[in-house]
Amino acid sequence: AENDYVSLTSATVNGEEVTMTLELTYNGDATGMTMIVTGLSGLSLNETYSAYVANGSSASLTVAGVYNSRLHGAGDSLVGVSVQDTTGSELGTVSVPADAYPEPSDAVKVKLTKAAEGAGVADAVNGYSYRYALSIANDNASAVRVTVDGALSAASDSWKVYIADADSNVVYEAGEAFVLDGKTTSVYYLVVFSKADYAAADVPSVTYTVTAETMGGSAVTIEGDASSGSLEHATVKVDQSGGSAADGGASDEGKKLSTLFYGLVVVLVLLVLLFVWAASKRGVFSRN
Repeated sequence: AENDYVSLTSATVNGEEVTMTLELTYNGDATGMTMIVTGLSGLSLNETYSAYVANGSSASLTVAGVYNSRLHGAGDSLVGVSVQDTTGSELGTVSVPADAYPEPSDAVKVKLTKAAEGAGVADAVNGYSYRYALSIANDNASAVRVTVDGALSAASDSWKVYIADADSNVVYEAGEAFVLDGKTTSVYYLVVFSKADYAAADVPSVTYTVTAETMGGSAVTIEGDASSGSLEHATVKVDQSGGSAADGGASDEGKKLSTLFYGLVVVLVLLVLLFVWAASKRGVFSRN
């Protein structure tokens, strides 16, 4: 990542050709340092670049190379460079930012997949919430801006709808846009959260709408499943003490320890007791 040694001044992407201008800085004990720049695995530089930076000063260095747009896209951290000293110790890395990639010249499409049997993406239930899964695949080299909107199919004061990423680390209000990097697939969830103060509640169905545009505002076509419609939950109850799910492509994130585990524990305890009993019969634990 950028640090006291290296920062990115500018970056441009023209087709599969990449140009980056770096600012290299050295503040150390020596009179100066030679810094060597090589490409990360997603960027093949035209040559190995290097620059000598005097102590207490900075130097500008422009590097050029190519990347494979069939494998990497906007926002991919592997499309970038590594800066090292002459011993090979890495001083820092810099990646091409997503906004450096040009607008696509061809029609842009993303693929939407709803959770279903065999779809490779599942709804999830955990604690107070049920999460309807939507998988969005961006096979373009450029990033796209995606908006997922959702609402309860029937009005209710007991539930609220949010949007969450696959790890639930980022939560959006329904209808908020997010950026999907090039050549990536992300699972987003329409989360229905129970605000009621009772042990179990029927999970409501929701309506959804997915729209997408390029970073420049051009329309993006949604392929695969319909870009709008309704989502029905699997056979499930949401319980504040845990979650349960059956059928319908839902995964239960609150699974308890299996009966097999407890059975193995019992067998292990019996074996230990049997060993102690046998040893006592042979006088292993008696004094001489």
